[in-house]
Amino acid sequence: MAGGLRIEMKSLLQGIRVIDFTRAAVGPVCTKYLADFGAEVIRIERLDGHDPAKMLPYKDDIPGTNRYPSFAWFNSSKRSITLDLKTPRGIEIAKKLVSLADVVAENFAGGTMAELGLSYKELKQVNPKIIMISMSTLGQSGPYRALSGFGGMPQSLAGINSVRGLPGRDEPISDGVPLPDYITGHIGIIAVMGALLYRQRTGKGQYIDLSMLEASIPTIGPTVLDYVANGREPTKMGNRSLYAAPHGVYRCKGDDRWCAISVFNDEEWAGFVKAIGSPNWASDSRYATLPGRKENEDELDRNIEEWTVNHTAEEVVNLLQAHGVAAGVVQNGKDLVEDPQLKYRNHFRVLEGHLELGTHYSQAPSFILPKTPPQLGPAPCLGQDNEYVFTKILGMSDEEWVELLTSGIIG
Repeated sequence: MAGGLRIEMKSLLQGIRVIDFTRAAVGPVCTKYLADFGAEVIRIERLDGHDPAKMLPYKDDIPGTNRYPSFAWFNSSKRSITLDLKTPRGIEIAKKLVSLADVVAENFAGGTMAELGLSYKELKQVNPKIIMISMSTLGQSGPYRALSGFGGMPQSLAGINSVRGLPGRDEPISDGVPLPDYITGHIGIIAVMGALLYRQRTGKGQYIDLSMLEASIPTIGPTVLDYVANGREPTKMGNRSLYAAPHGVYRCKGDDRWCAISVFNDEEWAGFVKAIGSPNWASDSRYATLPGRKENEDELDRNIEEWTVNHTAEEVVNLLQAHGVAAGVVQNGKDLVEDPQLKYRNHFRVLEGHLELGTHYSQAPSFILPKTPPQLGPAPCLGQDNEYVFTKILGMSDEEWVELLTSGIIG
């Protein structure tokens, strides 16, 4: 595997080869899981190494195309080759790789692979059993199929941003994290595994057309159903909920420290009141029922924050959890890396062997398969596996290899 990864035990997807044309996050998230569980994932990259996943900061603030932790995060355990897909020879080589593969993954705008001469119809001719997954913004059919965009675009189109914002404010608020990339990437894993199972049973490959927009809509399912059933559009509620009060984030002791608290019923409210020491204001009859707490929520939140600011977020959470109240620290990056629960489950893995990043963190899959655990290796540097892939997998002679080097087809 990439970067010298050695598989010591049988991996779940050992023997599966994936040709990975994906960029940014949605595609690499999907193929990362395949690679981490043992598939040989070969990234086909641009000669200049450009990839939207290469986002600042650089490791140690030293510029370089191989020094982006974001890219390394999304591409653990993979191989990398460079190939000019704008040349007939580059397309010929790509097809040769597909003929020796099980899965092809791409996330360009609809129709791009066909324009390159790498559509499923064409790839099926060189490998009848190939499984191909396209993870495009809007899908491969329909009037807008050719539109391109990153996670923020399908997030807005899916209506997610329309329900996010502060009460009384018109403008929607977008997440800093492009949720559709991660939602679609994980659904892509399920689709590929299903196609592999189907091929195992029938001997046939298939084409998977996955839309980021359609994958994201279920995240606001109740909003869609409310409109269909009642003709009612949602209102922006900030951190609040129709079904709970208090429900929000509250300032705690310390610099920019917060906790989240949710109370859904009167039993939980009683536990909350007991946890905070039964102050006089909490016995107000207006707070005795959920409708009453919702009606007086502004005042309720002020009273709660007067208590939380005198305690650390961890103190608040531990106390409330002990009384059956849902609460959690609003964690930052440092909190996550040091979180004892995540440490216990070995969620963040320390990887070694990257040629430029050296030792660094990566993220393990969120599920545990004890019989076939993931075996993470570092992401590859640009074109790191050119010689291996072209001479060992494709079996090119020394003369052909030198010709590729001198022609500029692989940079």
